[in-house]
Amino acid sequence: MLKHILITTVLAVVAFATPSHAAENQPAETILALDYSLQPGNENQVGEATVPTTETQPLKVKHKEPSWKEIKRLEIIYQVLNAIDAVQTVHCLSMSTCHEANPLLGRHPSTFKLIAIKAGGGALHYLAMRRTFKQNPRTARLAEYISIGFQGAVVGANMRIFF
Repeated sequence: MLKHILITTVLAVVAFATPSHAAENQPAETILALDYSLQPGNENQVGEATVPTTETQPLKVKHKEPSWKEIKRLEIIYQVLNAIDAVQTVHCLSMSTCHEANPLLGRHPSTFKLIAIKAGGGALHYLAMRRTFKQNPRTARLAEYISIGFQGAVVGANMRIFF
């Protein structure tokens, strides 16, 4: 059951975070030279002669550079998951049937300490993503996907308490 909830949560977050094809972003092009020709004299399995080509046709692969708008959207998803994790943890600790698994917080942190650490961590995450985007937008997008996946897994794991 928990595995299904976790997979559903991660898939929903990834589906929501899939970038849209906006006209404002011009993708960079990478040219890959792929040779699909067969050498002269080779024959296929049926025994017919193949037609060799004289040139290799380049295959253009377009890589879309992430925009700041896309990174902000991913960051919002991460921050929402972070807030959900905080609410789930506060609720669980108030029931006194569970404990915090994060060693930075201790087994039974106060609500103030938990929210302060979550808010501070969220702010640091935002600043790190903003700086990473300025240096390398693709790395920022990858880091956002990893962060969302991890935080989504935590929220999914916490669901076992509510169901």
